[in-house]
Amino acid sequence: MPPAADLRDYLAVERTFLAWIRTGLALMGFGFVVARFGLFLQQIQLVNRSLGAQSTGLSLWFGTALIAAGILVHVSSAWRHFQLVRQLDQGHTGSSRSLSYALSTAIFLAVVGLAMAIYLLSVRNTAANHVSAKKEFAMPADNGIVTKQSHHSVEGCTGVAMRSFLAAGFIWAMASVLPAHAQNRTVYTVDTKQSKIEVHVYREGFLKAFGHDHQMMATEFSGTVQLAEPDASASSVTLVVETKSLVVLDPGEAEKDRKEVQETMLGESVLDAPRFPRIQFASSKVRSTARKGEAADLEVEGTLSLHGAAKLVSLPVHILVSGGQLTGDGEVSLLQTDYGITPIKVGGGAVRVKDKLKLSFHIVAKKENGSNR
Repeated sequence: MPPAADLRDYLAVERTFLAWIRTGLALMGFGFVVARFGLFLQQIQLVNRSLGAQSTGLSLWFGTALIAAGILVHVSSAWRHFQLVRQLDQGHTGSSRSLSYALSTAIFLAVVGLAMAIYLLSVRNTAANHVSAKKEFAMPADNGIVTKQSHHSVEGCTGVAMRSFLAAGFIWAMASVLPAHAQNRTVYTVDTKQSKIEVHVYREGFLKAFGHDHQMMATEFSGTVQLAEPDASASSVTLVVETKSLVVLDPGEAEKDRKEVQETMLGESVLDAPRFPRIQFASSKVRSTARKGEAADLEVEGTLSLHGAAKLVSLPVHILVSGGQLTGDGEVSLLQTDYGITPIKVGGGAVRVKDKLKLSFHIVAKKENGSNR
């Protein structure tokens, strides 16, 4: 029986579907503007009493073609969304053909754009046969006023305006298609044996010299990284740590002392592992701050759920992708009180644990077979 798809797969399919809806709406809106612009051009010619006023009905056909393309995008994307959801329900995670759909749409827009350019050139040439391209606009020569020729016809100015308008709209439509889909997402699964997650807790207080700093390490955790290229903002990260798997290391301390710290840490006064068995992180936003070759610096924002509280945190991460493997390193400071944990103190506070702790991680994740989407 194939493994069941998780929530991330459904969310990825939903994001792709919504992106196609935006593309279809952009095509339909731009098509309406193109279709109506022919009427606008006729009105300009009539107002300026152009003898060569002509039909600009081809813009109606171009606009209708774009509107039809938008409708087709909506229908095909809805059908594809239905197919993908059904595959996920059955436990299959086959690759999506969104990139091929995007390329087909882009090629269609390129053909329509070329046809519009040829049409605009024909409109200009036809207008030139009816009205002189160098029509003179002169002021009366009385009182010594000098007359001056204008080398621009009304039709020429209108043609330039229409070409500029359609070119800008065509570029906008193309931009609405390509960025949303020209993404290559690769899924990486966290390798627990090669990865390391550590927590460092420090002491403070008047008698802190008699206390100890503590170092803990997680031994049971899982997670996935969906890395999108070339735009890393479409990436996502999830990580789940089993609370009871946190082990006190404290090098140099007696085994008895480590055991006491371990019991306190997992007990009701701190993490309360039986009540809150998992620590979870799910990203909501990824931003690339620097990139060099296969290495990159990312700012990963997401929700950290700990001790029954969920807080938004930002993690600076340095990643390196090589040979089907992704490594990520970083550290972040957290306040225990933000998550409803009261720092331990003894001797009336003469020795106590600092509220701020440091979380550091070295994540190694392996590429899943056939994970490119």
